[in-house]
Amino acid sequence: PPQQALGTVYYYISAEDAFGNEAWNPANYTNHSALYSVQVVDGVGPVILHDPVSDEDVYGEIGIWAVVTDAVQLQAVHLNYKPVGAAVFTSVQMLQDPNGTADTFTHTIPAQDHIGQVQYNITAEDGSGNVNSTPFLTIQILDVIAPLINYVTPTLLENETIVLVTANVTDNVGVETVTLYFKAVGGDQWVARQMEHVSGDIYEYTIPAQRRSGTIYYYVNTTDSSGNAASTLTAQEQFQVEVVGVSEDFTLYYVLGAV
Repeated sequence: PPQQALGTVYYYISAEDAFGNEAWNPANYTNHSALYSVQVVDGVGPVILHDPVSDEDVYGEIGIWAVVTDAVQLQAVHLNYKPVGAAVFTSVQMLQDPNGTADTFTHTIPAQDHIGQVQYNITAEDGSGNVNSTPFLTIQILDVIAPLINYVTPTLLENETIVLVTANVTDNVGVETVTLYFKAVGGDQWVARQMEHVSGDIYEYTIPAQRRSGTIYYYVNTTDSSGNAASTLTAQEQFQVEVVGVSEDFTLYYVLGAV
């Protein structure tokens, strides 16, 4: 029958005829050293069940888990991974999941701070030195978070004749563009102008003085380096600046507000 442990099985063969004559092979079977023997060995490696991780957001930790079993004795389970931009693999021992079964092993790859690829595989070894491993797998590190337009503030300049629009824009990876869209007084077309990055998270553009009384409408769009976009138009509709009068020297004055 199948053996439940590694070691040595000893045996001999005996035969008896109808007249009670007996024979043994080996003949001196009572001598233990003369018995036939079979070594019971473990020639089968561990079994690894793993659901590959295909992608993760930049700055997000990457949880890796696997169910690993062995017919005799599991020795160790390792995760081998190469971070974004790295030249060599890092090998760490996976530990049993305290919230899972005894066969579930986990490790968390630290959050990556760059977009790119993380490569990894899982290896397992049993007490007899048998090794099994998964293929090398790739995790795409993506930027899926849109920029944040934290605030947009209009400020009157030069005796209230022009309006400086200031936007505070942040992104977890990097802001690519910040664009001011506005309709001039009496206009029906949106005019797009790139806002200037003046410092830190601050972007500015100055709407020039208008030629007549009326209302200027405007909003701000932004994109990050991965193409994710945000807009104040969808968040709070468009802002407005109302031109309420013209001075004796034909300078226009503005009242600030929001639609």
